[in-house]
Parts: sequence; C-alpha cells; structure tokens
Amino acid sequence: ETETKDWFIAIGASGWIFEQPEPAELQGSLDLGWNFLEYAQLLLETEVHYDDEEAFQIASGPALYYRVNDQTHVRIEWKHDFISHVSKSEVDHGNGDRISIGVGFVF
Repeated sequence: ETETKDWFIAIGASGWIFEQPEPAELQGSLDLGWNFLEYAQLLLETEVHYDDEEAFQIASGPALYYRVNDQTHVRIEWKHDFISHVSKSEVDHGNGDRISIGVGFVF
C-alpha cells in the first residue's frame, strides 16, 4: 500500500488452510482512494474471495473513512455483490449487498 497527499492505493492477498471440514480460502483486494480532506478519505474497494469448495465472490463499492480526532476514527462502507457462487457442499450465503459501519479507538 502507498499514499500521497491526495491519493491512496492498496493491494492485498491472503490465503488460509484449515483442518477439515473447513475449506481452504484465498482472498484478494484492491483499494483506490482519494484524500479529499486532511482527515477524510473516499475509497473504491474491490474484494475477491475463493475457497476450495467452489465458493467464489467478487464484491465492490465505496467506503468513507473519517478521522474525528487522533483517538477516534469512523468508517462506513457499502459493497455490492457482483458475482457470487455459493459452495455446492454447504450453502452459506451469496448475492447480497453489505453495509458496514465501524468506530475505531486509538490508544
């Protein structure tokens, strides 16, 4: 990840191998952002998720990050599920939008 005064970009990938019966997972993300204020950021976030039970998802959407002060940070995001295939062996969920709101405290 890298950031300038005005722009932000982050690329990430991770993988998890679990003991049976849990499936192994691969995840990736691409986040592009604009620092429109010294304490606020607008992002476009895209994430890809795959597991070895054939579940696959691509979701993307905007996020707003706001630093209230040095100790309190707020984040709101909405992700639209563009592509979603649920596992054939165990149906979990899919084809849904997600809204997340979080507050972080820095000590």
